Amino acid sequence: KDVFLRSRMDVEGFVPLSLIVQFNAIRQLGVDYNTLRSLLVTSPYLDIDLENELVRLRNGWAKWLLSVDGSEVRGCPKYIKVNYAKAASLPLNSATSPGNGNISPPAMTVSDASSSSSSDTGQEIS
Repeated sequence: KDVFLRSRMDVEGFVPLSLIVQFNAIRQLGVDYNTLRSLLVTSPYLDIDLENELVRLRNGWAKWLLSVDGSEVRGCPKYIKVNYAKAASLPLNSATSPGNGNISPPAMTVSDASSSSSSDTGQEIS
């Protein structure tokens, strides 16, 4: 019945392990993040999403979701862990082709690059 915890549940009932490890009861036990993660994986009562580092009740989690602004939508947006190292290694200038998931920014013109310039040549910068 912890409204704070319930308000942090995503649409699938998951909460970040990083939130759980900050609870006073966990801190008083002296349990660090990695230990908590190892312990929770063995629980028959919890589902663990190791990739995104999330935890939820295995059964009955949906009944604890709070509605968002009184609507039919329940839970906050889904938590997804971003791997910044992997994202940083992706090429930024790859060509976009339908269906490959790559997104290229629109071509920049000279007038876009220097808005203080008085002449608008419209030439594309490569």
